[in-house]
Amino acid sequence: MRDGETSGQIHLPPTSAKRPAKLPAAITEQIVELKPQNPTFGIKRISQVLRRWFMLPASPETVRQRLHDGDLMPDHPPRKQRNMVRPRFFERATPNQMWQTDIFTFRLGGRYAYLIAFMDDYSRFIVGADLFRSPTAAAVIEVYRVAAGE
Repeated sequence: MRDGETSGQIHLPPTSAKRPAKLPAAITEQIVELKPQNPTFGIKRISQVLRRWFMLPASPETVRQRLHDGDLMPDHPPRKQRNMVRPRFFERATPNQMWQTDIFTFRLGGRYAYLIAFMDDYSRFIVGADLFRSPTAAAVIEVYRVAAGE
């Protein structure tokens, strides 16, 4: 290469990771106002609200930077405790408050048989049961009517 010639590469000035991108003050103000008003909103949600409701373009990364700059967001989100919820039981407090039903299929004499049963959730007592060759709605209703009648 001769003096004064370039190699065709474009040289950009180095950027600092700490230097904030130029962002209109209105967007920064809106980010800073939204978080305290809506503490459950995350970065993506705030970005969407700005774009949809205020017509202000702000990427989730920009929102994150502004929230960290304004000390409005913790460095690390709190860890969620997994499997801390106790299992939900369906057992009722009094008899006949809830019945459960099931259809059990098995082979009988080379053909399928269907046992349709209703069980009281409180006592676990089988309140009605019958055996059928096909699992139809009419069969289920018949077993229910007999059980409710008894």
